[in-house]
Amino acid sequence: MDEESIIRDRVIISEASYKRLARVCQNICGDPGKYHGKEAVIDAEFDVFEAMISKLQLQAQMNGQETAEYNRQEQEIDKQFDALMATTAELEQTLAEVQRVRAQKEEYSEFVDAMIRPKKTFVEDEDGKSVPIIPQLNASRAEDSSHNQSLQEEIGDLQRQRDNYVEAWSERRRRFDEVVDKIRDYKTWVLTQGGHEESEGSEDEEKEEDEEMEGTGEGRQDGRKENDNENDNDHDRQVQEQEANDENESSEEASGDDGESAELTDNPNAIESLAMDTSA
Repeated sequence: MDEESIIRDRVIISEASYKRLARVCQNICGDPGKYHGKEAVIDAEFDVFEAMISKLQLQAQMNGQETAEYNRQEQEIDKQFDALMATTAELEQTLAEVQRVRAQKEEYSEFVDAMIRPKKTFVEDEDGKSVPIIPQLNASRAEDSSHNQSLQEEIGDLQRQRDNYVEAWSERRRRFDEVVDKIRDYKTWVLTQGGHEESEGSEDEEKEEDEEMEGTGEGRQDGRKENDNENDNDHDRQVQEQEANDENESSEEASGDDGESAELTDNPNAIESLAMDTSA
């Protein structure tokens, strides 16, 4: 017996017992004497009918329980289906992301292969000049690591050299500032000494003019001309003496600060700024 027959027998209601009991009842109603003294037969028919009713009730209860179980299983299957659909959507998103990353990596790999393929490439240096280079792939990761380590060491050396240069230029700047301060002080001193000498010379000239004014008119004019010439000569002599003194002091300052002057010659920008300060 196949599964469909079993299900049909469980579901379909058998009417044989009901029809048999109905026929007995009709016979009793039509000929009451026929079943006189046969109460046991009638009770047996009713017992069979009650058994059929009990069977139908049990089948209905069992079918209800099976229906509830099927509904529960259906709900669980729906939940599992929803979870599987959500997981499938997440996996599809992950797959799309992985495919995108893979496409990018493949594109980058092609780009790198095109870059490092043995060929001549022109790059610009610090001065803006085009320099041809031929990039090559390294043989192994060990060589790459060694090259990276050597580059790191070179970078460290360059950084140390930069720090040393910064320190050296700071020291040169300090010495240059000291030299500029000394030059400014010397300039102030020269201007102050020159002012005193000019004031003394003017007083002497006034005295001589007063003495000349006591003479005659012609003698006074001649004397004034001679005094003017002498004053001019005195003034020129004083200027020459002052220049000689300045040169001597400058030579002494130069001999005392040979290191500083050497540093000034190394930095033309500092010399220009010093000249601007002195002219100001």
